[in-house]
Amino acid sequence: MVLLFQRKDSVLGEESKRFINSLPSTFINLFRKRRQLLPVWSSHKYCAMIKSTFLVYYRATKPDDAGVPGFWQQNALKYLNLQHCKIKLIDDDSAGYVFCITPESGKGAIYFAADTEKDRAKFAAQAAAVQHRMPSLNEFTTLKLLGRGHYGRVILALNNVERQLYAIKEMKLGQVKAKVVFAERATMEWVGDHPFVMGLDYALARGRSVFLISKFMQGGDLFLHMQNNGGSFREDAVRFYAAELLLALEHMHNMSILHRDIKPENVLLDSEGHIKLADMGLAKRLESRAGRTKTMCGTDTYLPPEMVARYPDGHGLPVDLWQFGCILFELRAGYPPFYLPQSSQKSTHQRILYQPVRYPNNMSSELKSLLVALLEKRQEDD
Repeated sequence: MVLLFQRKDSVLGEESKRFINSLPSTFINLFRKRRQLLPVWSSHKYCAMIKSTFLVYYRATKPDDAGVPGFWQQNALKYLNLQHCKIKLIDDDSAGYVFCITPESGKGAIYFAADTEKDRAKFAAQAAAVQHRMPSLNEFTTLKLLGRGHYGRVILALNNVERQLYAIKEMKLGQVKAKVVFAERATMEWVGDHPFVMGLDYALARGRSVFLISKFMQGGDLFLHMQNNGGSFREDAVRFYAAELLLALEHMHNMSILHRDIKPENVLLDSEGHIKLADMGLAKRLESRAGRTKTMCGTDTYLPPEMVARYPDGHGLPVDLWQFGCILFELRAGYPPFYLPQSSQKSTHQRILYQPVRYPNNMSSELKSLLVALLEKRQEDD
């Protein structure tokens, strides 16, 4: 899908390797491998994975007594950027279904053999998709600044070859920690395969700048759309947006990913009015769906009580459901449930912790019942 390490002669550092390892695998299978020095095939199988543009492979260990494969060691992994390799299929009845991966330098060709033609064809197809033409930053013309935040700026740009509009988020390493950049980039790739979640089309680098590139959503964001609609929406519109946003959250939570910054400004609309949940800058991948984390982050008005009160056990996926309730309330009422103009941060936090939600009279009993459940304040000892 995307490329972050563009130089074909670059040596991957440990941080880059850890980042690649964190990405989802678009292909995984076991192959035999020909030895480097002798034209004979190893008796061991090698696990080959495609992660973003990289082939990552290692020698698979024998299963234990329970039939569970052994764990691989970090330093045993090998990395090869398929963007700068040629792949050739070789007919060799004695070895099986062979293919050769040759770097552009012509040195260090690697031979693998699949057990079936189908397995080899799947690898070749996925590798071909990875090797599909990548754009250059020079192909993009900046049109205007869309926004600026703590982690960088977002610009609207036109790809002059595709004639496609993109939103490009630029972050400078040094001003932003590398682990923050890598985490957002990895999250966008993890969650992007969904109709209601903003994914990543390209990731490019120049100097110390990293550019996360996604298709521009021409419908703007829900906050702007709400203002243009008189400040709030009718309940049929709220139901429509709620259904799509809930599907987006289900997708993320199934991968144990917590968004933590759900608000109207981070819900974008495409040209047909469908949503894309965006801005993964504060997203966190938990160890499991029951996992917890303790970092306090997000937008004050939408923070949940467990984050404001800094509960000792931290917070988990229910944070997103609280914020889901806040945004549904705002779409109908025209303001967040704990918002007051000119209010200090301390006052906002006090209302979140102690003030009951006041529901407007024009809210149906069905919507109110849903919001009462979503905005229930969890006690610290629950």
